[in-house]
Amino acid sequence: MKKLMSIIFILTLTQLSAAEDRILSYPNELRDVVGKIEKSPEARDLIKQVQKEGRVGIITSRDYKMNFSAFWDGENRQITLNLSQQRSLGSIIRSIIFELHNAASNSQFEDLYHKAMCGTISRNQYILQMEQIEYSNALKAGEILTRGQRQGLFPTNIGMDIPSTFQEHFQIQCSMGHAEFHGNNYDVLSQMNGTLRA
Repeated sequence: MKKLMSIIFILTLTQLSAAEDRILSYPNELRDVVGKIEKSPEARDLIKQVQKEGRVGIITSRDYKMNFSAFWDGENRQITLNLSQQRSLGSIIRSIIFELHNAASNSQFEDLYHKAMCGTISRNQYILQMEQIEYSNALKAGEILTRGQRQGLFPTNIGMDIPSTFQEHFQIQCSMGHAEFHGNNYDVLSQMNGTLRA
């Protein structure tokens, strides 16, 4: 009996340490997706870079009202992936890789939040700089996705349709309401400044 308990204890420790060795924490439904991502050396390097600032998780949502396919939550250090609609494997991988780049830019985002709260940046400058960070991240994500596709790690339908110039990207983001989303965040952050001073 004592020997059996020792074996169970060792197996439990092995399972726990395997879970802690995971590069990302994620729900079981994403195991195959994350497994494909972790086969990419560039994606693994990106994840390790992000983890220097703390553990990273991925959660899923099936909220059909969610306007984005995914987003990075820097406060909770997690990516929320929208699965409310049928999505291809390539689309899910693309969202995760892009949001990992946003996670790697967390300190840049926090700097802009701080400037908005302190009133040291205008609403238009805030929107422009947020979109510039995300455009840069889209370009970097596109490089990893293209390499992964060429290496046979990612599906062929994974390509990101990235505009060739920031100006074109910015016009698209404005027409889709994404830039205004940043503007609304600026409004909330700048009001916090007034609240803090009162």
